[in-house]
Amino acid sequence: MKRSREPLEWIASNRRKTGESRVLRCLPYFFIIGQCKCGTSDLFSRINSHPDVAPHAMKETQWVRRSQLRESCTSIDTYLYLLQKSASYIQKNHRKDTVSPYIIGDATPAYFSFNEFWDMLPGNEGCKEPCVTNPDLIHHLNPQARLILSLRNPTNRLYSYYFHMAGFSKRKVSKQAFHDLVVREINVFKDCLTSQSLRGCCYNYTNSFSRTHEIDLQRGIYHVFLSDWLNVFPREQLYVLKFEEYAINVSHYLAELFKFLDLRTLSETELTNIVDRKAAYQRHYGQDVGDMMNETRQLLDDFYRPHNQKLSILVGRTNFNW
Repeated sequence: MKRSREPLEWIASNRRKTGESRVLRCLPYFFIIGQCKCGTSDLFSRINSHPDVAPHAMKETQWVRRSQLRESCTSIDTYLYLLQKSASYIQKNHRKDTVSPYIIGDATPAYFSFNEFWDMLPGNEGCKEPCVTNPDLIHHLNPQARLILSLRNPTNRLYSYYFHMAGFSKRKVSKQAFHDLVVREINVFKDCLTSQSLRGCCYNYTNSFSRTHEIDLQRGIYHVFLSDWLNVFPREQLYVLKFEEYAINVSHYLAELFKFLDLRTLSETELTNIVDRKAAYQRHYGQDVGDMMNETRQLLDDFYRPHNQKLSILVGRTNFNW
């Protein structure tokens, strides 16, 4: 809530100066829904650099996923306050009898596949696997929302996530430790499939017999989660980006994304200035470890291969078949 202090102070000041008692509140026009460790920080930073994207107080609000479940944060006002900096910017810069060009977004990559509290959501009573998930909640907030999803080779994403999580606790990392986790989690996931559906095992990772969240194994089964989003949102409202292609041609994909968001076309100079900026976030913890063992990569590639094939069919593009 500290993030909302500055815009709230401006609201009070504006009221004293102009007598304006109305306050603009805004829900996001676009969401970067995922995936974690697929370049979403850099993507949001560059999209946020477009002149017609209102400044944001933060990248990840996490409200849809988990914050709303805290007793003190259940009100929609909590979410609106987290976005108030953007809304106040729009109100401050609005000219009478004109349409504001500015848009607001929420870049919380956990929205794509993190539903660990689904059993607490209304509508999931008695469900063995979630009947209501994050896409249902976001659709309820804004059925016209534009969604951006960045996906990466799930094998490489998992290795990156391993270091990401280890960095929080500063625990020791090694190729062998990662390999041992992979072997364990693949076996646990296979055991889960003997008693649950594939979708159930992807979502029910809080159950003791399918606890596969330590290295995020199930979140690389992209097609299961994407199917849930496409069951709610039409395909034309979802832009699926391949991280590896974005990384080598940032200019091309930024231009495409700006068009997808109906933002005005930038001049070559404006676009180049955004592209030439330093990457927003780069991992440092565990960089000295090097790449995973060949044996580990083979295990993961074999595990994800059939799911990558289903993803390619779902998206309608063969380039997602890593």
